Amino acid sequence: MYRLIASLSDKLMFTVSCLLGMQIPAFINAYQQRLAGHLDEAHLQLQNFQSIADKYHQGDISQLLSAYRASADPGINASAELVLNLIDRIALLTSHLANLTQGDYVHQVYYFLTGMDSAIAKATLHDFQLALPMQASALATGLMLAIVSTFVFSQTLGKFSPQS
Repeated sequence: MYRLIASLSDKLMFTVSCLLGMQIPAFINAYQQRLAGHLDEAHLQLQNFQSIADKYHQGDISQLLSAYRASADPGINASAELVLNLIDRIALLTSHLANLTQGDYVHQVYYFLTGMDSAIAKATLHDFQLALPMQASALATGLMLAIVSTFVFSQTLGKFSPQS
C-alpha cells in the first residue's frame, strides 16, 4: 500500500511541477509586457516636459530643469526632482527590458529572478492567468522543474519510508 501511495505521489508531484514550471515563461512574458507598458507611460510623461523644453528652452530639458530649480516656488523646485526621477526611471526600465529580451532563455530567466522589479512583478502576478503554453521554453522549463522536484520529493519521501 505504501508503494502505491508513493508512486501516485511521485506522479502527482511530477505533473504539478511540470504544469507550474510551464507557467514561468508565460509569467515572464506577461511581466515583460507590463514593464514595456510602464516604459511607454514614462516616455509619454517625459514627452510632456520635453514639449515645454522645446517651446521655451530650445529643446534642452536640462535648461528647463535649471529654470525649475531657479524658481522661488518650492513646488516648481520639486518638479525638477520629479523630472529627474522620471529620466532615471526610463533608463532603469529600458535597461531592465533590454536584459529581459536579449540573450538566450536561461539568461532571461536568471535576469528575471535576480533583477525583477518587485512592484511590477506583484502587479503582474495579480493579473496573471494560468495558461498551458506549448512553446519549447515552457515545455523544457516544466520538465526540468518536474524532474528536479520529483527527485527531491522522492529522496525526501524515501527517508520516511518503512524499511522492509
